[in-house]
Amino acid sequence: MGIGNAQTQPVAGLPHEAGSPSEVLGASHLFSVEVITLEETPWAKGTDGLEHRALNMEMRLLDVQKGTVALAPQKTFRLRVEQRREDEFLQLSFQGLWSHATPAVGTRYLVFSEGASTDPAELMNEKLCKRLLDSGYAADVRLATQGERIFRQAQGGGAQNAAKGLLDFAQQNRAKARDVFGRFMWARVGPAFNETEGRSLPEMLQILRAPDTTRELRSALAAELYAGVLLFEPTNDAYRKLTAAFLEMLGQKENGITHGQLAEVYVYGLVFDAEDQPLLTTKDVPAAARASALATVSKLSSDRGKRLAAWLRG
Repeated sequence: MGIGNAQTQPVAGLPHEAGSPSEVLGASHLFSVEVITLEETPWAKGTDGLEHRALNMEMRLLDVQKGTVALAPQKTFRLRVEQRREDEFLQLSFQGLWSHATPAVGTRYLVFSEGASTDPAELMNEKLCKRLLDSGYAADVRLATQGERIFRQAQGGGAQNAAKGLLDFAQQNRAKARDVFGRFMWARVGPAFNETEGRSLPEMLQILRAPDTTRELRSALAAELYAGVLLFEPTNDAYRKLTAAFLEMLGQKENGITHGQLAEVYVYGLVFDAEDQPLLTTKDVPAAARASALATVSKLSSDRGKRLAAWLRG
């Protein structure tokens, strides 16, 4: 048990890009752990008015996907973290990552950390640990590592060629990639998408519409596309085609994005401005797309839903 002399370093592939919107790129360290033992101290009132307790855990390092960790895989280390809460029945504000985690013996985490340390316990403390996900997301990290290699190799042919290479890879892996990969993908292809005002939208819509695309990847891609086309003018072809695609999705069964999110956030935000004035006319999107969405939108009781339904009726 404890920190050994072994230095584990995965195959180079993912760079550290501080501040990246992709957690895979923004992390300096990515590694998986398992909770072996867990001891909880009693909750006690602190001078700050919050209740506090400590979690004392023995953790096993499973593997390292990014960064250097000074411990060999399958070795264990001790981790002590603090949890804070308002009281037993109330947790209104964010009290730190560990205060909202519910570890148990056998829980496996994928750890996203950012710092210069190589000590896994230090990398998992409140200051350096940025996110904890189910260890199954390690599959997304592996896909991102492969995708990064493809993206770099294709960069010699220009930004558009690199984006196409990565999108082709995403298309091939859409049935297993999830949202962590989706945000990595957008961090790489988003700049080219913006610079060309959406030239790669057809490839992205293929992924968005495919029935076997995972719910998580579809949700992440929809969010990124929405934010991306909002930078364009409503007269832009990609702007209108994405609006039509979202309308078509409203006529289908929910698959990763709720109809409320699609209608009241994405479609509404594209069709109307901040003063609730139309940016698009019904002639700007195909009649079939409007018709497929109307039945769903008509069921919404919110002001946005009613306003959008009236717009769809023309």
